Amino acid sequence: NGQRATSQVIGISLRRISKAESDVFVVTGASGFIARAVTAALARQGATVMAASRRGTNFDPPVKRVVVKRYAELQPPSADSVLIHLAEPRDIVNADRSSEAYIAERTVMLAELLAQGWGHVVYVSSSAVYGGDNPVSHSADEVVSPHGLYAQAKLACERQILARGGAVARLSNVYGPGMAPDNVIADILRAHGALERGKIIAEVLKVRQVKKITILLNLKNKELFERVGRGAYGLKK
Repeated sequence: NGQRATSQVIGISLRRISKAESDVFVVTGASGFIARAVTAALARQGATVMAASRRGTNFDPPVKRVVVKRYAELQPPSADSVLIHLAEPRDIVNADRSSEAYIAERTVMLAELLAQGWGHVVYVSSSAVYGGDNPVSHSADEVVSPHGLYAQAKLACERQILARGGAVARLSNVYGPGMAPDNVIADILRAHGALERGKIIAEVLKVRQVKKITILLNLKNKELFERVGRGAYGLKK
């Protein structure tokens, strides 16, 4: 789920960046699914966190919040602040339908944000940079072959981050409470209608590498899915 994925998302733990070394963890896109989990996890560990988003969001435990119009204008609270950057478009289909200018837009915005002067930077990228749709495991040193503008832009941004000594976390799909309604499971149910849970698992595993228990746990998300028969699920009406 989102909370369990947090250690993989931030790439740098509180054990490696102690409070003495870092004043504030600044999380962008804080109203989003993964960023909310990262923000909450850091706060529970006792870190000082600032949640940056384009709209106001409440957090438990409470953290400092800042609403921005452009993330490129976000100022680090101190020279040692850690930027965890998750505020990027997540819709692969729409990105791939864009023009070549999409890549330039993403890299220019990131360059402007990095120019503000952050002590540490963690960039949350995507496993889409590996290319292909096969649900297989990947390694950090594996050759990448990004297909489409979305993946190409992610890889270009990764290079910016690594060039300045930052860290990159490549994620596939992350499931859990509070996830967006346009997720893989929901897409399958929209395409096929209500399905028996075994069929749902089979369809998800065709396109994503994820444990079966994770799929079953997320079918319990009553905000998105509902039981429509013995062992069958559909979208919540």
